Amino acid sequence: MNKKITFCSLFTASILLASPVIPYANAQSNQQKLNNIQDQLKDKEMELHTKQSEKEQLQSEITALQQVMKELDHTIAKNQEALDKTGQETQILKATIEEKKHKIEELHVRIANRQDLLRQRLTVLQEQSRTNLVTEVLVNAKNIVDFIQNIYSINLIMNSDTAILKEQQQDQKQLKKEMKSLQEKQQALIQHEIDLKEKQKELTVQQKQKDDIVKQLEAKLATTEGEMQDTTETKAILEAQKEMLQQTMQEESSPSVKPGGFIKPASGTITSEFGGRWGKHHDGIDIAQSGSVPVIAAASGTVIRSYYSSSYGNVVFIAHLLNGKTYISVYAHLRDRSVSAGQAVKQGQQIGIMGNTGHSFGQHLHFELHAGEWNQAKSNAVDPLRYIQ
Repeated sequence: MNKKITFCSLFTASILLASPVIPYANAQSNQQKLNNIQDQLKDKEMELHTKQSEKEQLQSEITALQQVMKELDHTIAKNQEALDKTGQETQILKATIEEKKHKIEELHVRIANRQDLLRQRLTVLQEQSRTNLVTEVLVNAKNIVDFIQNIYSINLIMNSDTAILKEQQQDQKQLKKEMKSLQEKQQALIQHEIDLKEKQKELTVQQKQKDDIVKQLEAKLATTEGEMQDTTETKAILEAQKEMLQQTMQEESSPSVKPGGFIKPASGTITSEFGGRWGKHHDGIDIAQSGSVPVIAAASGTVIRSYYSSSYGNVVFIAHLLNGKTYISVYAHLRDRSVSAGQAVKQGQQIGIMGNTGHSFGQHLHFELHAGEWNQAKSNAVDPLRYIQ
């Protein structure tokens, strides 16, 4: 009797202890997954905050540099105006100097001619004695008044020639003085033009340096924005996985993947397998075929993301549960998508058409399978061919 009671007690205890083991283990595993996802979400939130600060700083630096470049453009334009004006003034001065040179040459000729005339007259006077000259004037004079007038005329002519000669010499001196002043001004303008050209060269170099810095900052900004987009996409996927996991924990639903496992998501040739490729790790398989090729869900589950990515192109993420374990399947480079986030899909249901979108080089389906939650490092990626029936 005691043995029977003892046996019954042990059997009952074993039932009580054994019955909650699997659900409890699953619940505990799901809770750990949920905690892990929440930790990743916090990290992504902090990463986004940091990237946003970096983005704002870069934008501020770019704006400041663009303002400096705008001021440089204005300075370069003003300097070019001054350079053009100086060049015009230099050309005008050259023309003025040539004109002055021509006038000086004309005066040289006139002075030389006047000097020759004076020398001829002096020669005539020297060849005739003063008495003969007076006698000639006296003989030719009709009367004493005429004689005085002739003598006066001779003196007037001589004095006039001398005055003209002196005036021409003074004009020549004045022209030479003006010529010297113009040449000095011309030299100053030439030096000013040289200085302006040197300044223009320096400003152009500064402008190029600033432009190079702006391009570097813009490239860095583009990289930061790309990283922010990637982080945002990862965060959205994690949020969807979190929501799906929470729903699973609440519903205690049965596995949504049929016992047979996963099926091939598209017809065609497997052109690239899981593993090393081109010096990197290929996190899935590639299936290629020409024409309009339907892409189907590899197993029943819930669509957690359906969107366009710069790398994946048109992509669909589906979450599956198999014997309490979470799997995420990824269908990338689709021509188009026929499902949306939150939608429940059945195994074999069409979710899109094979395409060549995103970072792709020819029509194919890039198919990934993750045993556990999807993460940016793809640390849970597994070889799909091991799971496909």
